[in-house]
Amino acid sequence: MLLLSWERAAFLRTFINVGLAKVSAEVKPRILAVMDNDSEKIFAMTPINSQHISRLMRLTRSRKMITGERVELDGKNYLFTSIAGNEIGTGVLVALYPEKIIEEQIVRLKLAIGICILLVIVILRQTVMLFSQRLLSPVEALATGIERVRKRDYNCKVPSFSNDELGRLTDAFNNTVEGLRELAVGTAVQVSLLPPEHHSRGKVRLFARSLFMSKMGGDYFDYFDLPDDRMGVFFGDVAGHGIPAAMIMAMMKAMIAGISRNFPGPAEVLHRGSSILQELKKKDWRRMMTAQCIDFDCSNGVFKIANAGHCYPIMIGPGGDNPGLIEIQGFPLGSSTKNRAVEQTLTLLPGATLILYTDGVIEATSPSGEMFGY
Repeated sequence: MLLLSWERAAFLRTFINVGLAKVSAEVKPRILAVMDNDSEKIFAMTPINSQHISRLMRLTRSRKMITGERVELDGKNYLFTSIAGNEIGTGVLVALYPEKIIEEQIVRLKLAIGICILLVIVILRQTVMLFSQRLLSPVEALATGIERVRKRDYNCKVPSFSNDELGRLTDAFNNTVEGLRELAVGTAVQVSLLPPEHHSRGKVRLFARSLFMSKMGGDYFDYFDLPDDRMGVFFGDVAGHGIPAAMIMAMMKAMIAGISRNFPGPAEVLHRGSSILQELKKKDWRRMMTAQCIDFDCSNGVFKIANAGHCYPIMIGPGGDNPGLIEIQGFPLGSSTKNRAVEQTLTLLPGATLILYTDGVIEATSPSGEMFGY
């Protein structure tokens, strides 16, 4: 039989001191302590002489745990944490951590957070600048360019910022504006091919106006003096718009310039114009043109007129009385080789008016969308 006995207090001193010495070396700079519940004796590697700490340790027995209490020991501030022991059921385990070290750690943490925030701000700023340079700047430049184009200013060019989709969009915009610039120049040239808007001969006064839309067109008027106090008038509208229609208009201008000195008559003029378009058809360039041609005697108002599918002329009597359409039939130029235009002879009375027009007039609409009509 072997009997062992020990003194409880001696056992606690030996066991706890050895354990504290071992653990304290591993958890510096914390101060560890153990309070015996029965004797309320405090075991620690550093002497603890504080009534406040002793009270908190005793209070732990009922609360089981206390954290975050601020205590003072030997003139230094510590954060107090305690818990009722598990292996030592009659003891309270305590840890004291220097508040200064915690504050230093908090300062370092704040500094690290501040540096991180600063880095985030710098990165965000660079990202925003890059985003602005790659997206917002091109969009703003394109908006400015579009506004200038709206005002018919075709001398604008948007700088290319990148080689991505926006860069390709910018290049497409610049190419379009370049085309509009050339179109504007072409429109100006086309307008220069038209004769002056006012003309007088004998008892006849002529007024003409051609208003192009946003691009070149095929509307064309011309007049020229003929022998024996006569005046020739050519009026037409090429189907379609743009450069092809303007080229047909220029061809008709050249034809008129060639026959004005030896005028063959309205029907023959329309026939020659139709022959030009028929020749273009052979080269797969299909275009039609409606037209009217007049041989006007400025001494008595008698005139010969031929029509090639154009809007019927309107004659208005003296003082604005008895307006009416002159219904002259005919096929558009370039549509038929067999049907030649025929001439009619009419008289324009003194004070009367003859109006030639294109469908751009009758198809114009009011702000409410109602067509102007005849």
